[in-house]
This record gives sequence, structure tokens and C-alpha cells, in this order.
Amino acid sequence: MVERLVQAVGPGVMKLLIMYRGFIDGKNIGRCRQEWGLRPSVLVRREAKRQAKLAQRRPAPDPAEVLTQHKYCWIKGFNSWSELPVPIEVLMIRKRYADGHCQEWALLTTRGYVDPSQARTDYQGRVKIEERHRQLKCFHDLSDFQSRAQNVIVTRVMFILFSYTLRRWQLWRLYAEVSPDQTPELMRRRLNLRKQHIVIYLAHSYAQIPLVRFTRLVLELE
Repeated sequence: MVERLVQAVGPGVMKLLIMYRGFIDGKNIGRCRQEWGLRPSVLVRREAKRQAKLAQRRPAPDPAEVLTQHKYCWIKGFNSWSELPVPIEVLMIRKRYADGHCQEWALLTTRGYVDPSQARTDYQGRVKIEERHRQLKCFHDLSDFQSRAQNVIVTRVMFILFSYTLRRWQLWRLYAEVSPDQTPELMRRRLNLRKQHIVIYLAHSYAQIPLVRFTRLVLELE
């Protein structure tokens, strides 16, 4: 899939490839870096699920979920993997909790980071990506096809994705929102221009005009 994307859009367009441990493959990670110019990051443990549990608010937090210590070790030039032709860098992370237990996991990457913590920040983007995929699959009718013709199905999927991207861009421009967990109904409510008004003041009076009507009046001015 990565190879087909590079063939379609050219090298240098995709800057960072984030993969889960199930896709660890030394030979293909080497191809990503050497042939296609990508910098794969691979996580050995599912950090997103644990972070979601820690984020739950409870009146009396469980000591097993109260973080008391956070340590990490950055190992550069790791080249003991015989199937991987390029060196990797490893971020080892250890977290200790109030009840005494520890969690240890590692982040592997072929990208040379100046700040090791940036590797973890980049990987957290995976959680947002997965949530957007869930929103598209569950709420945007990507599977409700009315035809069995492949070109019709592809066209429908592409227009749904274009519409989703446009709405995301509009929310970002209007409200600087980047949250991925927004259903189509919530997005429509946020983008409903009928709820937006222009207020014009003159002397001790004012007029409150819906944005759509105000735009029409401006366009009709000589």
C-alpha cells in the first residue's frame, strides 16, 4: 500500500509512516527509508489504550493509575537487527505508579530526533488517525453503496472523503478545532451559518442580520 501511494504521488510527499508492532518488518522498513525516503516509527506496546484509561476522571483515583515517576532512555545507532539495512533509534520508557508496579515499552524509529520526547509526540498522532477512521466507517456511510460498479463505488467514497476533509478544514478555519471525534451531525451544527449573525451599530441602534442574508445584501450592493 505504501509503495502504491509513492508510485501515485511521488517520493517526498509522505514524510512520516506510523506503524503498530504487527507490521514490524526489517526488510520493508529498510525499503521505506532507502527507496521511498520515509521515516517509519514503530511502537512495541499499545500506548493509546493505556492513555485512554488514565484519562478517565474518578473521584478517588486508583493508585494503579496514578503516575509517580516517568523515565526514558534514548539509544542511538541501534544496528543489531540483521534484516534491517538502516540504523534505528530506540526510546525506552519506564513508568512507575503509586501502587508500585511499572510499565515498560519502547518506541523504534529511523528518524533522527534532536528531542527524544518528540518521537512519542509524533506517535500519539496515531490515536487521532484511528479515531477519524472510526468516524468515517461508522457515521459517514462509506459502506452504504447503491451500486456494484467499482467506478461508482470509488467515486462515492472519494466524494465522501472530500466532503469530510472540507468540513474539517472549515471547522479549523472558523474555530481552530482539531478534535477528531466529531460525528456528521455535530459537524453540521458547528457549521450552520444560520446561527451566525452580523451586528451593525449606528448611533444608539443596531441591526442583527443573519450571516447568509448579510452576504446576499452585500453582493447586491451597487
